[in-house]
Amino acid sequence: REFEQTGRDPALELTLPRLEEIYRESSKACAIQPEAAAACHEILVRLQNGDCALLKDWQTITRLSMREVYRIYGELGVLLNSEDEAGESHYRDRLAETVAEIDRQGRLVESRGARCVFLQHFKAKDGSPLPVIVQKTDGGFNYETFDLAAILYRIQKLGADRVIYVTDARQALHFAQVFEVAHICGWTKKGESTVTLEHVPFGSVLGEDNKPLKTRSGENIKLSDLLLEAVERAYAVVQEKNAELSEEKKRAVARMIGIGAIKYADLSQNRNNDYVFSFPRMLALAGNTAPYLQYAHARICSIFRKGDVSPEETFGPPILGQPPERALALKLMELPTAVKVVASELRPHTLCNFLFELATQFTVFYDRCPVLTCTDVTIRNSRLFLCRLTQRVLAQGLNLLGISVPQEM
Repeated sequence: REFEQTGRDPALELTLPRLEEIYRESSKACAIQPEAAAACHEILVRLQNGDCALLKDWQTITRLSMREVYRIYGELGVLLNSEDEAGESHYRDRLAETVAEIDRQGRLVESRGARCVFLQHFKAKDGSPLPVIVQKTDGGFNYETFDLAAILYRIQKLGADRVIYVTDARQALHFAQVFEVAHICGWTKKGESTVTLEHVPFGSVLGEDNKPLKTRSGENIKLSDLLLEAVERAYAVVQEKNAELSEEKKRAVARMIGIGAIKYADLSQNRNNDYVFSFPRMLALAGNTAPYLQYAHARICSIFRKGDVSPEETFGPPILGQPPERALALKLMELPTAVKVVASELRPHTLCNFLFELATQFTVFYDRCPVLTCTDVTIRNSRLFLCRLTQRVLAQGLNLLGISVPQEM
Protein backbone atom coordinates (compact mmCIF):
# COMPACT_ATOMS: atom_id res chain seq x y z
CA ARG A 1 0.00 0.00 0.00
CA GLU A 2 2.88 2.35 0.77
CA PHE A 3 4.18 1.97 -2.79
CA GLU A 4 0.75 2.42 -4.32
CA GLN A 5 0.12 5.63 -2.36
CA THR A 6 3.26 7.16 -3.81
CA GLY A 7 2.56 5.93 -7.33
CA ARG A 8 5.38 3.36 -7.36
CA ASP A 9 5.10 -0.16 -8.76
CA PRO A 10 5.66 -2.68 -5.92
CA ALA A 11 6.91 -5.24 -8.42
CA LEU A 12 9.74 -2.87 -9.33
CA GLU A 13 10.47 -1.65 -5.81
CA LEU A 14 10.26 -4.91 -3.85
CA THR A 15 12.97 -7.53 -4.07
CA LEU A 16 12.83 -11.27 -3.61
CA PRO A 17 15.09 -11.13 -0.51
CA ARG A 18 12.68 -8.59 1.04
CA LEU A 19 9.71 -10.86 0.31
CA GLU A 20 11.55 -13.77 1.91
CA GLU A 21 12.23 -11.58 4.94
CA ILE A 22 8.53 -10.65 5.19
CA TYR A 23 7.60 -14.32 4.94
CA ARG A 24 9.97 -15.30 7.75
CA GLU A 25 8.71 -12.51 9.97
CA SER A 26 5.07 -13.40 9.31
CA SER A 27 5.64 -17.10 9.95
CA LYS A 28 7.38 -16.33 13.23
CA ALA A 29 4.55 -14.01 14.30
CA CYS A 30 1.87 -16.58 13.44
CA ALA A 31 3.67 -19.21 15.50
CA ILE A 32 3.60 -17.16 18.69
CA GLN A 33 0.70 -14.73 18.23
CA PRO A 34 -2.79 -16.25 17.78
CA GLU A 35 -4.15 -12.92 16.58
CA ALA A 36 -1.54 -12.77 13.79
CA ALA A 37 -2.40 -16.33 12.73
CA ALA A 38 -6.10 -15.45 12.70
CA ALA A 39 -5.45 -12.33 10.62
CA CYS A 40 -3.43 -14.28 8.07
CA HIS A 41 -6.16 -16.91 7.86
CA GLU A 42 -8.78 -14.24 7.26
CA ILE A 43 -6.66 -12.76 4.47
CA LEU A 44 -6.29 -16.20 2.89
CA VAL A 45 -10.07 -16.73 2.85
CA ARG A 46 -10.59 -13.28 1.32
CA LEU A 47 -7.97 -14.03 -1.33
CA GLN A 48 -9.63 -17.34 -2.20
CA ASN A 49 -12.97 -15.50 -2.48
CA GLY A 50 -11.51 -13.07 -5.02
CA ASP A 51 -10.80 -9.88 -3.03
CA CYS A 52 -9.54 -7.48 -5.75
CA ALA A 53 -6.93 -5.66 -3.63
CA LEU A 54 -5.50 -8.91 -2.30
CA LEU A 55 -5.44 -10.43 -5.78
CA LYS A 56 -3.39 -7.45 -6.96
CA ASP A 57 -0.93 -7.97 -4.10
CA TRP A 58 -0.76 -11.67 -4.85
CA GLN A 59 -0.06 -10.99 -8.54
CA THR A 60 2.81 -8.68 -7.55
CA ILE A 61 4.34 -11.36 -5.36
CA THR A 62 3.85 -13.98 -8.05
CA ARG A 63 5.54 -11.85 -10.70
CA LEU A 64 8.57 -11.39 -8.46
CA SER A 65 8.77 -15.05 -7.49
CA MET A 66 8.28 -16.50 -10.97
CA ARG A 67 10.87 -14.14 -12.44
CA GLU A 68 13.48 -15.90 -10.30
CA VAL A 69 11.97 -19.32 -10.97
CA TYR A 70 12.33 -18.89 -14.72
CA ARG A 71 15.86 -17.58 -14.35
CA ILE A 72 16.81 -20.76 -12.51
CA TYR A 73 14.91 -22.84 -15.08
CA GLY A 74 17.19 -21.27 -17.67
CA GLU A 75 20.25 -22.25 -15.64
CA LEU A 76 19.02 -25.84 -15.39
CA GLY A 77 17.89 -26.14 -19.00
CA VAL A 78 14.27 -26.65 -17.92
CA LEU A 79 11.96 -25.95 -20.88
CA LEU A 80 8.85 -24.94 -18.92
CA ASN A 81 7.64 -21.37 -19.41
CA SER A 82 4.76 -19.16 -18.33
CA GLU A 83 2.39 -20.92 -20.75
CA ASP A 84 2.86 -24.13 -18.74
CA GLU A 85 2.18 -22.38 -15.45
CA ALA A 86 -0.85 -23.64 -13.50
CA GLY A 87 -0.32 -23.11 -9.79
CA GLU A 88 -2.92 -23.19 -7.06
CA SER A 89 -4.50 -19.95 -8.23
CA HIS A 90 -5.28 -21.51 -11.59
CA TYR A 91 -7.91 -23.63 -9.85
CA ARG A 92 -9.35 -20.97 -7.55
CA ASP A 93 -12.50 -20.50 -9.64
CA ARG A 94 -13.02 -24.27 -9.83
CA LEU A 95 -13.09 -24.98 -6.09
CA ALA A 96 -16.81 -24.49 -5.46
CA GLU A 97 -17.70 -26.54 -8.53
CA THR A 98 -15.34 -29.30 -7.39
CA VAL A 99 -17.13 -29.49 -4.03
CA ALA A 100 -20.48 -29.48 -5.87
CA GLU A 101 -19.27 -32.35 -8.08
CA ILE A 102 -18.32 -34.38 -4.99
CA ASP A 103 -21.80 -33.69 -3.64
CA ARG A 104 -23.41 -34.87 -6.89
CA GLN A 105 -21.54 -38.16 -6.52
CA GLY A 106 -23.13 -38.58 -3.08
CA ARG A 107 -19.83 -38.46 -1.24
CA LEU A 108 -20.15 -35.17 0.63
CA VAL A 109 -20.92 -35.22 4.36
CA GLU A 110 -21.31 -32.22 6.66
CA SER A 111 -19.46 -32.68 9.94
CA ARG A 112 -19.19 -30.00 12.63
CA GLY A 113 -19.92 -27.31 10.07
CA ALA A 114 -17.26 -28.51 7.60
CA ARG A 115 -17.94 -30.36 4.37
CA CYS A 116 -16.02 -33.63 4.19
CA VAL A 117 -15.52 -36.94 2.43
CA PHE A 118 -15.11 -39.91 4.77
CA LEU A 119 -12.77 -42.65 3.52
CA GLN A 120 -13.27 -46.20 4.75
CA HIS A 121 -9.67 -47.20 4.00
CA PHE A 122 -8.23 -44.49 6.25
CA LYS A 123 -8.97 -44.93 9.95
CA ALA A 124 -8.42 -42.83 13.04
CA LYS A 125 -6.97 -44.41 16.18
CA ASP A 126 -10.48 -45.27 17.37
CA GLY A 127 -11.21 -47.11 14.12
CA SER A 128 -13.53 -44.47 12.67
CA PRO A 129 -13.09 -43.30 9.04
CA LEU A 130 -10.85 -40.28 8.60
CA PRO A 131 -12.43 -37.24 6.96
CA VAL A 132 -10.97 -35.32 4.05
CA ILE A 133 -12.16 -31.76 4.58
CA VAL A 134 -12.93 -30.08 1.24
CA GLN A 135 -14.57 -26.93 2.64
CA LYS A 136 -13.93 -25.53 6.11
CA THR A 137 -16.51 -24.14 8.50
CA ASP A 138 -15.66 -20.56 7.46
CA GLY A 139 -16.26 -21.38 3.80
CA GLY A 140 -12.56 -21.49 2.93
CA PHE A 141 -10.87 -24.25 0.96
CA ASN A 142 -7.67 -26.13 1.68
CA TYR A 143 -4.91 -28.02 -0.12
CA GLU A 144 -7.09 -31.10 -0.61
CA THR A 145 -9.70 -29.06 -2.48
CA PHE A 146 -7.09 -27.46 -4.74
CA ASP A 147 -5.57 -30.85 -5.55
CA LEU A 148 -8.99 -32.35 -6.27
CA ALA A 149 -9.85 -29.43 -8.56
CA ALA A 150 -6.52 -29.97 -10.32
CA ILE A 151 -7.27 -33.68 -10.83
CA LEU A 152 -10.64 -32.90 -12.40
CA TYR A 153 -9.05 -30.29 -14.68
CA ARG A 154 -6.20 -32.55 -15.76
CA ILE A 155 -8.50 -35.45 -16.56
CA GLN A 156 -11.44 -33.59 -18.07
CA LYS A 157 -9.70 -30.64 -19.78
CA LEU A 158 -6.20 -31.95 -20.53
CA GLY A 159 -7.27 -35.54 -21.21
CA ALA A 160 -4.60 -36.96 -18.90
CA ASP A 161 -4.09 -40.73 -18.76
CA ARG A 162 -1.38 -40.61 -16.12
CA VAL A 163 -0.79 -37.88 -13.54
CA ILE A 164 2.48 -37.89 -11.58
CA TYR A 165 3.07 -35.88 -8.41
CA VAL A 166 6.70 -35.41 -7.33
CA THR A 167 6.84 -34.17 -3.74
CA ASP A 168 8.39 -34.70 -0.34
CA ALA A 169 7.66 -38.12 1.16
CA ARG A 170 5.92 -36.43 4.09
CA GLN A 171 2.94 -35.72 1.83
CA ALA A 172 2.28 -39.39 1.13
CA LEU A 173 -0.88 -39.58 3.28
CA HIS A 174 -2.27 -36.38 1.79
CA PHE A 175 -2.00 -37.68 -1.76
CA ALA A 176 -3.23 -41.16 -0.88
CA GLN A 177 -6.41 -39.58 0.51
CA VAL A 178 -6.85 -37.16 -2.38
CA PHE A 179 -6.41 -39.96 -4.92
CA GLU A 180 -8.95 -42.09 -3.06
CA VAL A 181 -11.53 -39.28 -3.17
CA ALA A 182 -10.99 -38.98 -6.94
CA HIS A 183 -11.40 -42.74 -7.36
CA ILE A 184 -14.60 -43.12 -5.33
CA CYS A 185 -16.12 -40.13 -7.12
CA GLY A 186 -15.53 -41.95 -10.41
CA TRP A 187 -13.31 -39.25 -11.90
CA THR A 188 -10.52 -41.62 -12.86
CA LYS A 189 -12.75 -43.88 -14.93
CA LYS A 190 -12.10 -43.32 -18.62
CA GLY A 191 -14.18 -45.77 -20.62
CA GLU A 192 -12.65 -49.20 -20.15
CA SER A 193 -9.42 -47.79 -18.71
CA THR A 194 -8.47 -45.98 -15.51
CA VAL A 195 -6.43 -42.81 -15.20
CA THR A 196 -3.46 -43.51 -12.94
CA LEU A 197 -2.64 -41.05 -10.19
CA GLU A 198 0.88 -41.61 -8.85
CA HIS A 199 2.74 -40.00 -5.99
CA VAL A 200 6.51 -40.05 -6.46
CA PRO A 201 7.96 -39.31 -3.02
CA PHE A 202 11.57 -38.40 -2.39
CA GLY A 203 13.75 -38.30 0.70
CA SER A 204 15.63 -35.40 2.25
CA VAL A 205 18.92 -33.82 1.25
CA LEU A 206 21.25 -33.89 4.25
CA GLY A 207 24.40 -32.00 5.13
CA GLU A 208 27.70 -33.61 6.09
CA ASP A 209 26.36 -33.79 9.66
CA ASN A 210 23.49 -36.03 8.47
CA LYS A 211 20.98 -33.29 9.32
CA PRO A 212 18.79 -31.42 6.80
CA LEU A 213 21.02 -29.28 4.57
CA LYS A 214 21.22 -25.75 5.97
CA THR A 215 23.49 -22.73 5.90
CA ARG A 216 25.81 -22.17 8.86
CA SER A 217 23.23 -19.75 10.24
CA GLY A 218 20.59 -22.47 10.12
CA GLU A 219 18.62 -21.23 7.10
CA ASN A 220 17.60 -23.22 4.03
CA ILE A 221 20.16 -23.13 1.24
CA LYS A 222 18.97 -21.62 -2.04
CA LEU A 223 19.26 -23.69 -5.19
CA SER A 224 20.69 -20.66 -7.01
CA ASP A 225 23.54 -20.50 -4.49
CA LEU A 226 24.25 -24.22 -4.85
CA LEU A 227 24.39 -23.95 -8.63
CA LEU A 228 26.73 -20.96 -8.48
CA GLU A 229 29.11 -22.70 -6.09
CA ALA A 230 29.02 -25.94 -8.10
CA VAL A 231 30.02 -24.11 -11.30
CA GLU A 232 32.81 -22.25 -9.49
CA ARG A 233 34.18 -25.49 -8.04
CA ALA A 234 33.89 -27.20 -11.43
CA TYR A 235 35.84 -24.36 -13.04
CA ALA A 236 38.70 -24.99 -10.61
CA VAL A 237 38.70 -28.66 -11.64
CA VAL A 238 38.73 -27.80 -15.36
CA GLN A 239 41.52 -25.26 -14.80
CA GLU A 240 43.59 -27.92 -13.04
CA LYS A 241 42.97 -30.74 -15.50
CA ASN A 242 43.04 -28.88 -18.82
CA ALA A 243 44.53 -25.40 -18.50
CA GLU A 244 45.12 -25.31 -22.29
CA LEU A 245 41.43 -24.82 -23.01
CA SER A 246 40.33 -21.33 -23.97
CA GLU A 247 38.66 -19.28 -21.25
CA GLU A 248 35.35 -19.50 -23.08
CA LYS A 249 35.53 -23.30 -23.24
CA LYS A 250 36.58 -23.54 -19.60
CA ARG A 251 33.52 -21.56 -18.54
CA ALA A 252 31.20 -23.59 -20.78
CA VAL A 253 32.58 -26.93 -19.58
CA ALA A 254 32.47 -25.78 -15.95
CA ARG A 255 28.76 -25.00 -16.33
CA MET A 256 28.08 -28.43 -17.83
CA ILE A 257 30.03 -30.19 -15.08
CA GLY A 258 28.80 -28.12 -12.14
CA ILE A 259 25.10 -28.13 -12.98
CA GLY A 260 25.27 -31.72 -14.24
CA ALA A 261 26.91 -32.80 -10.98
CA ILE A 262 24.06 -31.44 -8.87
CA LYS A 263 21.39 -32.95 -11.10
CA TYR A 264 23.09 -36.33 -11.20
CA ALA A 265 23.77 -36.41 -7.46
CA ASP A 266 20.03 -36.11 -6.92
CA LEU A 267 18.83 -38.40 -9.71
CA SER A 268 21.35 -41.17 -9.04
CA GLN A 269 19.94 -41.83 -5.56
CA ASN A 270 17.06 -44.15 -4.86
CA ARG A 271 14.47 -41.40 -4.57
CA ASN A 272 12.98 -42.85 -1.37
CA ASN A 273 16.24 -42.50 0.52
CA ASP A 274 17.84 -39.48 2.15
CA TYR A 275 21.30 -38.60 0.86
CA VAL A 276 24.24 -36.49 1.99
CA PHE A 277 25.04 -33.48 -0.20
CA SER A 278 28.80 -33.29 -0.77
CA PHE A 279 30.47 -31.11 -3.40
CA PRO A 280 33.76 -33.09 -3.35
CA ARG A 281 31.90 -36.35 -3.89
CA MET A 282 29.56 -35.13 -6.63
CA LEU A 283 32.36 -33.36 -8.55
CA ALA A 284 34.74 -36.32 -8.38
CA LEU A 285 36.07 -37.68 -11.67
CA ALA A 286 35.83 -41.20 -10.27
CA GLY A 287 32.81 -43.16 -9.07
CA ASN A 288 29.15 -42.87 -9.95
CA THR A 289 29.11 -39.13 -10.69
CA ALA A 290 28.15 -36.93 -13.63
CA PRO A 291 31.77 -35.73 -14.15
CA TYR A 292 32.92 -39.36 -14.47
CA LEU A 293 30.33 -40.01 -17.19
CA GLN A 294 31.03 -36.68 -18.89
CA TYR A 295 34.73 -37.47 -18.83
CA ALA A 296 34.06 -40.88 -20.41
CA HIS A 297 32.17 -39.14 -23.20
CA ALA A 298 34.92 -36.54 -23.68
CA ARG A 299 37.52 -39.30 -23.67
CA ILE A 300 35.79 -41.05 -26.57
CA CYS A 301 35.57 -37.76 -28.45
CA SER A 302 39.33 -37.39 -28.02
CA ILE A 303 39.88 -40.83 -29.59
CA PHE A 304 38.31 -39.63 -32.82
CA ARG A 305 40.20 -36.32 -32.71
CA LYS A 306 43.54 -38.05 -32.18
CA GLY A 307 42.80 -40.51 -34.96
CA ASP A 308 41.62 -37.72 -37.25
CA VAL A 309 38.47 -39.75 -37.81
CA SER A 310 34.92 -38.42 -38.06
CA PRO A 311 32.58 -40.05 -35.50
CA GLU A 312 29.85 -39.97 -38.14
CA GLU A 313 31.63 -42.50 -40.35
CA THR A 314 30.38 -46.10 -40.29
CA PHE A 315 32.94 -48.57 -38.96
CA GLY A 316 30.88 -51.71 -38.37
CA PRO A 317 29.87 -54.39 -38.23
CA PRO A 318 31.45 -55.08 -34.82
CA ILE A 319 33.73 -58.04 -34.36
CA LEU A 320 33.40 -59.27 -30.79
CA GLY A 321 36.48 -61.44 -30.58
CA GLN A 322 37.66 -60.33 -27.13
CA PRO A 323 35.67 -60.65 -23.85
CA PRO A 324 35.77 -56.86 -23.18
CA GLU A 325 34.33 -56.22 -26.65
CA ARG A 326 31.49 -58.65 -26.09
CA ALA A 327 30.80 -57.32 -22.58
CA LEU A 328 30.64 -53.74 -23.88
CA ALA A 329 28.31 -54.69 -26.73
CA LEU A 330 25.96 -56.52 -24.36
CA LYS A 331 25.92 -53.57 -21.97
CA LEU A 332 25.07 -51.17 -24.81
CA MET A 333 22.00 -53.26 -25.59
CA GLU A 334 20.58 -52.62 -22.11
CA LEU A 335 19.67 -48.96 -22.74
CA PRO A 336 16.05 -49.60 -23.87
CA THR A 337 15.40 -51.74 -20.79
CA ALA A 338 16.82 -49.09 -18.46
CA VAL A 339 14.67 -46.37 -20.04
CA LYS A 340 11.52 -48.51 -19.82
CA VAL A 341 12.16 -49.14 -16.12
CA VAL A 342 12.51 -45.42 -15.48
CA ALA A 343 9.26 -44.72 -17.33
CA SER A 344 7.28 -47.42 -15.54
CA GLU A 345 8.74 -47.23 -12.02
CA LEU A 346 9.71 -43.53 -12.07
CA ARG A 347 13.16 -44.25 -10.64
CA PRO A 348 15.82 -42.33 -12.62
CA HIS A 349 18.62 -43.92 -10.60
CA THR A 350 18.22 -47.09 -12.66
CA LEU A 351 19.31 -45.17 -15.78
CA CYS A 352 22.16 -43.59 -13.80
CA ASN A 353 23.34 -47.02 -12.69
CA PHE A 354 23.24 -48.27 -16.28
CA LEU A 355 25.30 -45.32 -17.55
CA PHE A 356 27.86 -45.78 -14.77
CA GLU A 357 28.17 -49.49 -15.56
CA LEU A 358 28.51 -48.65 -19.27
CA ALA A 359 31.27 -46.10 -18.63
CA THR A 360 33.05 -48.58 -16.37
CA GLN A 361 32.77 -51.32 -18.99
CA PHE A 362 34.11 -48.97 -21.65
CA THR A 363 37.16 -48.24 -19.50
CA VAL A 364 37.88 -51.97 -19.29
CA PHE A 365 37.44 -52.29 -23.06
CA TYR A 366 39.68 -49.33 -23.83
CA ASP A 367 42.42 -50.51 -21.47
CA ARG A 368 42.50 -54.03 -22.90
CA CYS A 369 41.61 -53.54 -26.55
CA PRO A 370 43.82 -51.06 -28.45
CA VAL A 371 41.82 -48.87 -30.81
CA LEU A 372 43.91 -46.38 -32.77
CA THR A 373 47.10 -48.44 -32.47
CA CYS A 374 45.44 -51.64 -33.67
CA THR A 375 47.20 -52.75 -36.87
CA ASP A 376 44.31 -54.84 -38.18
CA VAL A 377 42.12 -52.33 -40.06
CA THR A 378 38.96 -54.44 -39.74
CA ILE A 379 39.33 -54.83 -35.98
CA ARG A 380 40.31 -51.17 -35.63
CA ASN A 381 37.14 -50.09 -37.43
CA SER A 382 35.08 -52.48 -35.31
CA ARG A 383 36.46 -50.96 -32.11
CA LEU A 384 35.87 -47.45 -33.40
CA PHE A 385 32.30 -48.55 -34.06
CA LEU A 386 31.96 -49.67 -30.41
CA CYS A 387 33.48 -46.35 -29.29
CA ARG A 388 30.96 -44.41 -31.38
CA LEU A 389 28.02 -46.43 -30.04
CA THR A 390 29.19 -45.89 -26.46
CA GLN A 391 29.56 -42.16 -27.08
CA ARG A 392 26.04 -41.94 -28.49
CA VAL A 393 24.46 -43.96 -25.67
CA LEU A 394 26.25 -41.92 -22.98
CA ALA A 395 25.13 -38.68 -24.63
CA GLN A 396 21.56 -39.89 -25.06
CA GLY A 397 21.32 -41.25 -21.53
CA LEU A 398 22.69 -38.07 -19.95
CA ASN A 399 20.42 -35.97 -22.18
CA LEU A 400 17.42 -37.91 -20.84
CA LEU A 401 18.58 -36.87 -17.37
CA GLY A 402 18.87 -33.24 -18.49
CA ILE A 403 22.68 -33.26 -18.37
CA SER A 404 24.91 -31.82 -21.10
CA VAL A 405 27.99 -33.62 -22.38
CA PRO A 406 31.23 -31.79 -23.23
CA GLN A 407 33.42 -32.77 -26.18
CA GLU A 408 36.52 -32.18 -24.07
CA MET A 409 37.32 -31.65 -20.40
